[in-house]
Amino acid sequence: MINKFSAVLEFTTFVLREFLIGNYSIEKNSSDVFHQFQLRYLAMDRFVIVTGDPDLSNRTARSPQADRITTFHDFLQTL
Repeated sequence: MINKFSAVLEFTTFVLREFLIGNYSIEKNSSDVFHQFQLRYLAMDRFVIVTGDPDLSNRTARSPQADRITTFHDFLQTL
């Protein structure tokens, strides 16, 4: 189960760490709650996430699912 939800755990850990020790602003990052829910779809191998937020890939970079998260720009390049 941990591998299936790796991206969610990685993202949540990043946000929590930034909130506790960094300068994290809930107002400036209000979409993070939606990202966290969307990352759950990666538990199913057939799903990918296409996002307009290039930072999402950075926040989940250590997850084995990171290669299934792509920016909208990179997605368009594959068409």
